[in-house]
Amino acid sequence: MKKSEIAIIALFALLLGLVFARYASASPRIAKNSLYWIIAWSICALVVLPRDRLLPPIPKLGLVVVSLILGFGWLMVANAKANYLYGEMRFEEISGRFWEAGPGSVTKAASVTKMVEVSGLFVAFFAALRSRESRSWKGLLAILPVLGAIVSMVGLYHRVVEAPSVWFSDQKHPPTFFAPFIYNAHAGSFLNFSGAIGFAFCVSTLDRAASSKSIGWGIVTALCFLGAIATASKGAFLVLLITLALCVLIHRKRLWEFCLSARGRSRGQGFERKLLILASVVLVSGFALVGGQKLVNRMDHLIEDAKDGSAGTVEGRKGIMRVMLKMGREDEGGWVGFGPGSFESVVPFFFADKDYFMPGRWIHGHSDPLQLVVEWGYIGAGLWAVLALGALYCGAKALREGGDFTARPLTRGMMVALVSMTLHSSFDFPFGILSLKLVAIFLCGLLWGGVTQKASLKDH
Repeated sequence: MKKSEIAIIALFALLLGLVFARYASASPRIAKNSLYWIIAWSICALVVLPRDRLLPPIPKLGLVVVSLILGFGWLMVANAKANYLYGEMRFEEISGRFWEAGPGSVTKAASVTKMVEVSGLFVAFFAALRSRESRSWKGLLAILPVLGAIVSMVGLYHRVVEAPSVWFSDQKHPPTFFAPFIYNAHAGSFLNFSGAIGFAFCVSTLDRAASSKSIGWGIVTALCFLGAIATASKGAFLVLLITLALCVLIHRKRLWEFCLSARGRSRGQGFERKLLILASVVLVSGFALVGGQKLVNRMDHLIEDAKDGSAGTVEGRKGIMRVMLKMGREDEGGWVGFGPGSFESVVPFFFADKDYFMPGRWIHGHSDPLQLVVEWGYIGAGLWAVLALGALYCGAKALREGGDFTARPLTRGMMVALVSMTLHSSFDFPFGILSLKLVAIFLCGLLWGGVTQKASLKDH
């Protein structure tokens, strides 16, 4: 690997550390600064990483989908119908639109902010594609589970010392915060996501007779998954069970081969396996003591509340999802939606109907797919779905075509990680958080680029 590639990987680690430290919670001002870092790194990667062509390798369908998403979003901005005046809590109609009968956002300023963010993230998407032209993509991917393990360790430290706030700073937060995430469920979502990738790295090194690398990745994976338990997030725990099942299922063949060959290992290698088991037991015990009982208590309260109909976290989500279903109807947002980033401004007007009233201020809908339909309409949501499903299809196609022995488990791990976060998004809003949105779209880029001829040649 060239020095320039190593430098890009090191900068990526620094970038993710900064983005997660500053924007694991919701803050538009911090998000704007973090987006500048993302774009700057992505441009450097596009310029510095090895390449044989100007455009990063991507199937034609992927290029078309990305172009349509950006084109549709910016059309909604350019042809905006209105702007929302926050101080007066009303919409101001925009006159002189170039396409009066065409789609347009009802909150122009919010849509501009959202589309700048989306455009910046797609620069990172193309940087991920570029990395598939060399082996640098594996180094970039490895940063994610390592960062997950760090988040777990920091979160565990916060729990042990009963830190009064995130990073010991003065800011409002719920009592269940974890590491830099003010909303602990998002920490759990990222830890499940990164744990699936760590699991893949561990499996990819099993052919080396339980070497120090497989032990190290085993510890990283254990930290990620056990950290998801320590967050005490009920949703993250349920997704964890599914993620673990998918990890074992999708890697079952290689795991079984490793188990069958275990008897033939040397004594020294057997000691390494015992060391790995001991480290895992210590990690399990430590996290169980710190977060396990808290999770059990929260699950018990949820079950008890559900029995008497007072489970606020469940009823609140059901209520806002019902409102979003109304917002997305054909006679409301319909095919084109209200515009990217419009949810917060539009949703209060639907609460005016007593049958759909919800108390409080709703910035996120606690269901990213439904909020996507509200803001982007059936057309835009369909395009985003094609982008995600296309990434999974490209991953499956790359597996069918064969390739590097170590790359195949990593492809499977990326697919599981993407499915894990998407499942969590059905009843929460991880894709409303810039740092989580970044890692998800970066994985989409790696998967879309995995079927290119250049990547296949380099992996061999």
